[in-house]
Amino acid sequence: SNLVDTWSAIDQFLIVPDSIPDLIRFNGSPVSTSRPLFAWHPVTNASSYKIEIADNTSFTNATSLTVADTTFKPLADLSDGLWFWHVSCNRNYDLYAPYDSLNIAATGAKTARAKAVAPFVKLTASRTFCSIVFGGYDKGEVSAAVYSVNGKRLAQFANSARGNGSFFWNYSDLHGNRVSNGLYLIEIRAGEKLIRHKVFVGR
Repeated sequence: SNLVDTWSAIDQFLIVPDSIPDLIRFNGSPVSTSRPLFAWHPVTNASSYKIEIADNTSFTNATSLTVADTTFKPLADLSDGLWFWHVSCNRNYDLYAPYDSLNIAATGAKTARAKAVAPFVKLTASRTFCSIVFGGYDKGEVSAAVYSVNGKRLAQFANSARGNGSFFWNYSDLHGNRVSNGLYLIEIRAGEKLIRHKVFVGR
């Protein structure tokens, strides 16, 4: 604006094929029910959706159900802790939206215990994006930046909410252009820790 010569924080968005449902995300936020309502936007000409819910980003032993609506509430209580979910549709059941996370803390006492969990940071890379899931940190304590091998900064993220959260890098630079295939460095600052990961981007 004309009031100050400073840019706002960088935000990002992901354009996906219209056969992939767009999740209404929790972004790692705590929820106060053991049966949260999962929701997503409808896909044109889709007649059914498949939701997977798991306690890990690999979705090992995930609960998988096919539903006709764009919402789903678990039929049984989910245990306290961090959960991950993603959705596909019958136009292509193999194409899932980038996963989202939420933290179950069903009562006030359970919420206090959840906040006492030791801080953690977990990075997972796939063919189409790289995700960083974290928890146990205060607002503004976690940030991440992506660099090329020659030190050029390509992307930057910072948490703006207290508690758990996640970032995902869709292998684009600050201008939204897909980066070239090759090796990249992700530098994560979490509290007093500095964590570095190497990620290989390929087609």
